[in-house]
Amino acid sequence: MTRHNLAVLGALLYGPRYLRQFATDLTRVGPRTVHESHLGAWIRGDRPVPEWLAPQAKALIPGVLRGILDRVHNLTRAALTPDFFDADGAEFVELPDLSLPDD
Repeated sequence: MTRHNLAVLGALLYGPRYLRQFATDLTRVGPRTVHESHLGAWIRGDRPVPEWLAPQAKALIPGVLRGILDRVHNLTRAALTPDFFDADGAEFVELPDLSLPDD
């Protein structure tokens, strides 16, 4: 995995401020611990990206994608709720679970 692709994947999965969450989730899927400082060093080119990182990063995609799709689904439902945006309108009582699912 190149440092460029590592940065692109982090930004695609977590947005522009991705380092902390990316490192946390990489550690969660294991088997190796990844610190935010490691990601920064790999992305800057201070240290080479280790070969073991690609499978660990790839393992994140299904869970994060499910979370993104859940948020899109809930946002769509909220937007389509009659009077959702009115001051005295309907309340969207279901709060989505924004945590990553355990795989």
